Amino acid sequence: MGALEGIRVLDFGQYLAGPLVAMMLADHGADVIRIDPPRGPLWNHAANAILQRGKRSVVLDLKSPADAAEARRLAESADILIENFRPGVMARLGFGAEMLLGHHPRLIYCSLPGFASDDPRASVRAFEGVVGAAAGLYRLPPWLPPSNEHPEDVPIFSALPLASSFAAFVAAHSIVAALIARRRTGRGQTIEVPLFDSAFWISADRLSIRDGKLDSIQTFPMTCGA
Repeated sequence: MGALEGIRVLDFGQYLAGPLVAMMLADHGADVIRIDPPRGPLWNHAANAILQRGKRSVVLDLKSPADAAEARRLAESADILIENFRPGVMARLGFGAEMLLGHHPRLIYCSLPGFASDDPRASVRAFEGVVGAAAGLYRLPPWLPPSNEHPEDVPIFSALPLASSFAAFVAAHSIVAALIARRRTGRGQTIEVPLFDSAFWISADRLSIRDGKLDSIQTFPMTCGA
């Protein structure tokens, strides 16, 4: 028995952020149904062995009327829907938040786009490196002095999926808060957790503000207690 026993999740997520949120919910007892495209996950990686644990998988082509109808039937039976496409993609497929909540007002619809729906970059294919660069995560940290190997104006790329991971953490907590709110009000809601915004949880306490504007971002090494 888990804290989310009896909660059904419909996982449209691809790559890392969306599937990671759904995985965490499954770890706590939720019944997670993953919607896979006919060709399989868009990210063909060994990490899927972890990201898809504890989930059931249904292969559906959302451009097929019959498969789309089945996906809508599943959405109507779900408590939570998770997706991490660019803003507008799900609406074009007939699975936008406004439409689904109109038919199923108890649904909690969680979207994890790279950039927010009101961001000028909303249509950009925001892979991890794109979001990390936009958020300044690859700047030279102050604990590493400039050198010939690490010039001050040359970014240092990290393969750690920081933006996606932090977005997943924020989304998981937000979904649980929405479940608590739904128990009190009887209504679901839409949650948007952009990867770009979530990246600032890593460096929000190290922003440099000058004349009321963001001047620079400093990042420090992350440590974990024993």
